[in-house]
Amino acid sequence: MIKLVWAVLCEKVITDQQTGQTSFVNCIETIGATKFPVVLQAFSLGTRWHFDTESEFIGKLRLILFCPDKSERLIMTSDVHTGRANNHRILFALNGIRLDKPGHYVLGLQRKSDHGWTSAQEIPFDAALVTLEGKTKTLKKRTRTAPDKIRREYPCAGS
Repeated sequence: MIKLVWAVLCEKVITDQQTGQTSFVNCIETIGATKFPVVLQAFSLGTRWHFDTESEFIGKLRLILFCPDKSERLIMTSDVHTGRANNHRILFALNGIRLDKPGHYVLGLQRKSDHGWTSAQEIPFDAALVTLEGKTKTLKKRTRTAPDKIRREYPCAGS
């Protein structure tokens, strides 16, 4: 039996060719755009799967975008053949996805079983309208404390 361990939505996936180690760069929770609709370019969905036995998986996966207006859009369907291993990573390159308006979106990862399509994971993210000044209209802007202010308020011992 195949089981999804985790899934992460990010801008870029880097796999070291010598070690096989994978880095997921700029994980996405919110996407900012100066206007809508917007077409998203070059981002990825990284997944890790586990098998309870050392067997291969041959099947289908698909990605569905659930939109704020409750509509659904098929993003892609993929045939998957993992080979024989207990653990397997599957990376999806996602390009050209259109978001029509700001709001809460969910990327649904589904697996085809004998009973039809079943949900493996739902990855939520927000789309926010931003101005050129960097202030968001739909989400609060995060604030950071400047490093020099931290040093003034919390001096190291002996400094």
